Amino acid sequence: MMNKTSAKMRNSKIAKRRNLGERTLNPTRREFLRTAASAGLALAGSPLAVWADHHGHPTPNSISYLDRRMYTHNMELLAHFMPGRVRNGKMQLMSVGNRRYMFQQGDVIDVSDVRKPQLFNKGGFEGGQVQVAYNKNLKKWILMTGAQTPITDSTPEAPMGKYDDPHLDDKRKNYKGLRGVRLYDVTDPSKIVKLSEFSTGATGQGTHRNYYDGGKYAYLDTAPDETFIHQPSYFRQLVNGNMIVDASDPSSAKEVSMWWVPGSRKGEEAEYNKWMWSKLVPPKVIADQTPFAGLHGPVYVPKKLEDGGNRGYGAFGC
Repeated sequence: MMNKTSAKMRNSKIAKRRNLGERTLNPTRREFLRTAASAGLALAGSPLAVWADHHGHPTPNSISYLDRRMYTHNMELLAHFMPGRVRNGKMQLMSVGNRRYMFQQGDVIDVSDVRKPQLFNKGGFEGGQVQVAYNKNLKKWILMTGAQTPITDSTPEAPMGKYDDPHLDDKRKNYKGLRGVRLYDVTDPSKIVKLSEFSTGATGQGTHRNYYDGGKYAYLDTAPDETFIHQPSYFRQLVNGNMIVDASDPSSAKEVSMWWVPGSRKGEEAEYNKWMWSKLVPPKVIADQTPFAGLHGPVYVPKKLEDGGNRGYGAFGC
């Protein structure tokens, strides 16, 4: 039989072991920073450091291993579709009767049974930035996908992007593909029909995240030409604004208007100099700490313009 003193010591040891085990999975902030700092030093000369970014910058928050744990709270994983394949593009869901179709990375995935998702139409459309909506006037489901130029990314040889090598932007300037959006009829997701391609401009950088709700207008995040040059970021050359297009006939979309933040374009230097971001460029800051300026994502219009709406909401800056 164990006396109270022995029991207390035993319980204390068990609690200590339990706490140590929990802290292995959930370290204190002090322990995490101490371990991460050591990991950062270890990674400084390691090729592993470059995978998270194009140039290694181990920080006190870096870890030295691939964390395969799953972090969930009040959630249950019902299915894992195509494990081992990277599917990190944007996605939209289409609801028809009791069927649910997900549009993502050019594929249509049937998720009607969420525990058993099935690839329904592989390579049915082109484009990673997706917007799908039902057009009541046409009585059709319309899909709009974005098309943009390659970004002016950094490389191991030019870790500060365009500030190290201005020619990195050549791949954008010389890009031969569409800069704009594609529109499809996806009423039958097994037989998708391309309706049109709309170009925001022969130069510029195409579109990045747009908004279409099935109404008369679509809202495009774009820099349509080379005059939108006041971009401090090391990995982008141009500043995006908001282009509104008339998409009432998806087979023949037409530009209605273009808006941008004053200071975005060549010739607007006086306005640009008023931006707080205009001061955050080399040599005042390290190039990869430069802010990203411009519209990032579309302007969302909660009430259609044709229904009396007159407000759009978008994000500018970094």
